[in-house]
Amino acid sequence: MRYIPYNKFVIRSPALPLNFLKNIYQSNEDEILRFIETDFFKEAIFFASPLLFDILQNKDLRILYSDEKFRLTITKYLIRMSMRAVPFGQFAGCSMGILTENDQLQRNTLSQYTSHIRLDMMVIHAVIDDLLKSTNIAEKGYYFLNPTLTTEQFKIKYFKIKANLEENHFDSSLFKADNNPYLDALIKKVDKPLQFSELVQSLIDQGIQKKIAKGYVQELLENKIFINDLFPTASDPNPLSTILKKIKEILPEKHKKTVFLNRLNVELQNLKNNRAGTNLNTLIKIENSLKKELAEFENKGSYFQCDLEINMESGELSKEHVNHISSAISVLSRLKQNNDNILDQFRDKFRERYGDSEIQLQQALDRDIGISFFGHSSLGLENDDLLSDIIIKHKGYSSEGAINSVDGTNPLILKKYLEYKLTNKTEIEIKDCDFSDFPSLNENILKKPFSVIAETIDSGNTKDFQILLKEIHLGTSTALTGRFSHLNDDFKAHIKLITKDEDLTYQGKITAEILHFPNIKISNVVTRDTFRDHEIAIISNHSEKKKTILLSDIYVSVKHGNIILRSKTLQKEIIPKLSNAHNSLLQNSLPVYTFLSLIEYQNHPVNLEFPIKPLLKLFKHAPRFVYKNVVLSPETWVIERDDIKPFNIERLSQKLTEMSIPKYILMNTRGDNLLIKTDHIDSLKIALQHLKKSSLTVKESFLIQESFETNNYANEFIFTLKTKE
Repeated sequence: MRYIPYNKFVIRSPALPLNFLKNIYQSNEDEILRFIETDFFKEAIFFASPLLFDILQNKDLRILYSDEKFRLTITKYLIRMSMRAVPFGQFAGCSMGILTENDQLQRNTLSQYTSHIRLDMMVIHAVIDDLLKSTNIAEKGYYFLNPTLTTEQFKIKYFKIKANLEENHFDSSLFKADNNPYLDALIKKVDKPLQFSELVQSLIDQGIQKKIAKGYVQELLENKIFINDLFPTASDPNPLSTILKKIKEILPEKHKKTVFLNRLNVELQNLKNNRAGTNLNTLIKIENSLKKELAEFENKGSYFQCDLEINMESGELSKEHVNHISSAISVLSRLKQNNDNILDQFRDKFRERYGDSEIQLQQALDRDIGISFFGHSSLGLENDDLLSDIIIKHKGYSSEGAINSVDGTNPLILKKYLEYKLTNKTEIEIKDCDFSDFPSLNENILKKPFSVIAETIDSGNTKDFQILLKEIHLGTSTALTGRFSHLNDDFKAHIKLITKDEDLTYQGKITAEILHFPNIKISNVVTRDTFRDHEIAIISNHSEKKKTILLSDIYVSVKHGNIILRSKTLQKEIIPKLSNAHNSLLQNSLPVYTFLSLIEYQNHPVNLEFPIKPLLKLFKHAPRFVYKNVVLSPETWVIERDDIKPFNIERLSQKLTEMSIPKYILMNTRGDNLLIKTDHIDSLKIALQHLKKSSLTVKESFLIQESFETNNYANEFIFTLKTKE
């Protein structure tokens, strides 16, 4: 099968060029101090670490830099700003590129980058809390029914949705309460947001006295059965403007809160499309006014969220790179992993209990009356750590043609590795003939658009290029790029086109965007524009212009071995979609959110990736694997914590030499690859900090000496491909 790319692609890139690393590794203190005194760096730290920003503002930098703890902290930030391409504040950003016949990547200077700044979601919730406490919005505002609420005979169940600003999460404990005819009538009435007075009047119409009705509605609001309509939606990248629009319908134009929020919104709008590094004084002014206005709010983090747009002078890349990637996809599609999928286990339990019946989804997921799902030993789930901007990776799928051998190691990979150990080769080559007995992945899985993350490797010879294939994501095709649709019209058009093409592959079915805030802080990176007609809100408000499918309207069944979701109202099958990269398998995720997020993966993995983890478990080392000129997996080592005792530089250097680890390596910590130079003392100290906590996985870096002499960048590219008709 052949795959063709979309003409446009996304470039992810650190803010600084690779040659800045020379200053770090040659201990060029003067140049480092000069840069950290620039407005660009100070502004980046202002977003990333307010505490460090205060230190930079109030201390002598040269004296500070002589302190090891401070120097190592700054070193990590500078390496990240020079090396890691995953967008993060003003440390790394993205831009759009176009596929042509030649490589022509040239970007404008640092001073030409654009910052897209908005309020942090913690601050948004603090603003909402303040409005509800200090105005009559609570009684004059609108309310929507808690999306997680379900009814069963004489009981209601729901997850309480309340922003806990002190703990930086949503209170989402499961609550149970008695139902009654009056509450039941209210629940059925609220198919759209209603005013407080309308809820009260509904009870009065049922014969309840006004005073009692008002007190009862207030009790329902306090218990979050109904939620104020100021609560944000996960599909609104500009929640402050939405809040302002809603309160203008309730509060007088000259009310002090209206005046303050209007001024705040104007000040933020004035920052729109400003050059990075030019906003610091205005941001400090806005922050001070927020601190004064929200006196009860104690914010330990930044008041702002920033996305960096890298402005390119030329963003062209040769189509030849993607052609090579396309041929490598067929290889990875055959290297399947033989692991149980938690949805397979749910499906089997569902069939055992309900047979061919169709059951309301939340009832089926209920731990008391249904099938307990997610986070319980009966499903054998292991919880992952939170990885910023990292796609979910869960247990994969079964494969009849790729039976695993020792400790889960693919037999082909194990055979290749054992042969490699008998040679002097530096890498293992995978060939087409190696797969004569392996079936490929179900072609239907790759019929919809899918995303690929890759980078080109600088070999010093433009005719001898290689490609590092980092990930093939088989889920929602805009999961890796969706949150950047607000950057400019090119991004929005690109994401909208891919979404449209993806939805066309589900003829006769409804694709519905999942709207959910897992916690307050992560809300900053899960908020995005959505381009689907339908949505499913969990912990989120509904969008005004979308068609909402209520959780209570979703029914689940198992047909022909597949889990099917259906809207009872619309009488159609539903395909839930999550257009962001959040890991729905985190420990505190709501079961219904995890279930809806995973359902599209029930017959295939989230990612096609080279299966070296079992090899690392066996041998603590995996060589580089290549297919033609595509690197499927870089050389990788596991450095065990117990092998570095005593914890000192000498022992670590000795161990690195024993393991034949090269000069430049990427240290993987919580999904963050940090470049380490193994003969650089501060680099080793940083590695040692992490080794004191746990073992480390490190990968070879493809940097060559020439990389430090040029103005090149450690770019990553996100290509979206689709099946050639």
